[in-house]
Amino acid sequence: MIFDENYHIINNVSDSEMDGYFSLFESRISNDFLSVFLKLGESIVKIQSNIPLLIEQVLKQCAFIVAKNIEKADKTVYLWQDDIKSLIVADAQNAAGIVINPKNSDGSYLKIVQTEGFIEAHNTKTSTVYVMCDKNVEFNTDAIRKMGHVIVRYLYKISKTENQILTHAAAVGLNNKGVLFSARGGGGKSTLAVSAMLNGFQYVSDDYVILRKTVEGLFAYPVYSTINIFPPMMEKMPNLKAGYLWNSWWQPQKHTLEISGHHSSFMNKLPVSTLIFPQIENIETPYIEPMSDKGKAITQMAHSSVLQLANNTQERIDYIKTLLSLIKDLNVYEIHLSSDLQKNTECLRKFIENL
Repeated sequence: MIFDENYHIINNVSDSEMDGYFSLFESRISNDFLSVFLKLGESIVKIQSNIPLLIEQVLKQCAFIVAKNIEKADKTVYLWQDDIKSLIVADAQNAAGIVINPKNSDGSYLKIVQTEGFIEAHNTKTSTVYVMCDKNVEFNTDAIRKMGHVIVRYLYKISKTENQILTHAAAVGLNNKGVLFSARGGGGKSTLAVSAMLNGFQYVSDDYVILRKTVEGLFAYPVYSTINIFPPMMEKMPNLKAGYLWNSWWQPQKHTLEISGHHSSFMNKLPVSTLIFPQIENIETPYIEPMSDKGKAITQMAHSSVLQLANNTQERIDYIKTLLSLIKDLNVYEIHLSSDLQKNTECLRKFIENL
């Protein structure tokens, strides 16, 4: 959902008024909400909801990072159904919705999305995201399918810091030497990442990772225990242990699968030093070479990520600045892929071994 056009923007709202909105949301949260804790990067995030199917899918899609025996979280995401008609403004200068920003510009906000019937807010002071959906909205399997990676936008919002961001990329490694893959949908990164995992590589993700930069370097962390892959590629992976969830909503030709059967290959944290762009070509022998235009490659990664995760112009600008600050020092290469998955994997293996 992009919030640039047809929205009424209210800026410079006082702290006390913003706190009043957040207190209203807190008052509507029930002790009966279901909870799940996730290890997201270096933080513990609690997801609370009165939608059983949503919690079920969080547990399934984020299975590897589910944190057990946890009593306290660093950050919280509330997502619930409620009677919000009285809270939705009927009309605001013919706007599709309203965005309210605090005077101190600390990243907090409140969005009233009139066209779709939900309210979203982020209180950065308490590291809390609130998403209130109308009680008449039906949360069924199709609704979850349409989300794609379950609540990915809210996991992005709650995990972002100056040195950490959730981004659209895959990550694998050997002997704790990791590489990132970045490509638009259908570009080959999922097939390459999963094929590598099945051939003994350390695995973080095929589609979304948390990137975090420290004095020790850049690290990738896992988010989802699902993959999105084309059936013809699955046929080339006889040792893939996967449970079918559904056909992707946005790319129906792809299957969404849960791969908890491969958790032994997952890494909690993997150092990465290299960014690789897959290119599917009609060639016999795959090969890897440095990209001549590193800036263009990194910009493509930022563009691919921001389209899926950021809502408005300012958020997109902030996202790109943070991401570029994290990945600007990576070495950038291009892998030219053949139709032979085994050859592609061995090409990648030799490359990483020589890093």
